[in-house]
Amino acid sequence: MYAGLSLTLFGIGLFIGSTAVAVAPLLGLLVARMLARREEQLLGEKYGQVYLTYKKSTPMFIPNFGRLISAMFSYNRIARQGER
Repeated sequence: MYAGLSLTLFGIGLFIGSTAVAVAPLLGLLVARMLARREEQLLGEKYGQVYLTYKKSTPMFIPNFGRLISAMFSYNRIARQGER
C-alpha cells in the first residue's frame, strides 16, 4: 500500500511538473520504511519465531509477483481437479 501510493503520487508529480510533489512521496516512503523496521522489531519481540517465519515469506513493501502468480495458477489447478 505504501509503495503503490508513493509511486502514484510520484507519477502525479512528474505529470504536473512539480518537483515537490514528485519528491515528497519518496521521502514519505523512507519514513514509512523506518517505522516499519521498528514495528518489525516490536512484532518479533511479541510473537517470536512465528513472526520471524511470517516475515521471511512476506515482503515489506513490494509484493513478490512471481510467487503471487505461481500461487494463483496452482490454486486454479487444484480447484479444477476438485471439479472432476
